[in-house]
Amino acid sequence: MAGNDVAVVVPVFREADNVASIIGELHHHLSGYDWEVVFVDDDSDDGTADVVRSYARNDERVRLILRVNERGLAISFISTKCRGWQHVWGLSYIEP
Repeated sequence: MAGNDVAVVVPVFREADNVASIIGELHHHLSGYDWEVVFVDDDSDDGTADVVRSYARNDERVRLILRVNERGLAISFISTKCRGWQHVWGLSYIEP
């Protein structure tokens, strides 16, 4: 999927119940674009990573970075920016 128009990075912690709606909204609002989403999970204990993995099995646009023993919104963006590019195929980065 090299050359995506849009790559969305979503930091999550205990968001298992919201993953489906996030992906659904992306499908709706980004139809017509080549897009992907990378969920950055801070080792949630509610199965968030498992839910993301189940979507990723059926949709190559859905990816997961699991950060074990690391937590925090700011550091998840820094971590994704530094380590996550191997998971993101998009060509541009927009600062949040």
